Amino acid sequence: MSIESIDLTLIPGSEALRLRGSITPEQRAEVLAAFQAAWATIPPDDRDVLIQYWGQGGRAVSLVLIDQFPFLLKDAAAKADHLGRKLSLNPRWVFDKPVWDNLDLVLAHEIAHAYLFATDDPDHLAFAHDGMEQRAWDTLQRWNFDMDRHNELIRHVRSRISGKSPPI
Repeated sequence: MSIESIDLTLIPGSEALRLRGSITPEQRAEVLAAFQAAWATIPPDDRDVLIQYWGQGGRAVSLVLIDQFPFLLKDAAAKADHLGRKLSLNPRWVFDKPVWDNLDLVLAHEIAHAYLFATDDPDHLAFAHDGMEQRAWDTLQRWNFDMDRHNELIRHVRSRISGKSPPI
């Protein structure tokens, strides 16, 4: 399997969100399918808010696949930066089951954080880390994502971070 460097537009007709990284063609196809599944579930009005937010001033948010730097101090499967303009996926996590099998939820979760930044949600940053996560979960639920599957994925990620072997 050959690794290739990619820089692709994710949203048809918009330069607001790009996929960048070094992955195999098979991984690229899977990431694109996962993004498309997540994006299609988000209500159109909320997608418009995100596109407007990400495209401000000609800037584009990058979904960085092979980028361990954002995870050096705190391990996670994925994260949105402090403004929701850069979404990063941890290469040590995203290509392993069960995270890979739920990549649409991983992407949707980070997009939910970006949406909360885009709408200046007053409760998104008002709480400690778990409060921020709760607001993202609330957004995913409003968007009709499968919260049972999401919560199982979160349990897996948290148990992996804590060093306990999770059931797969």
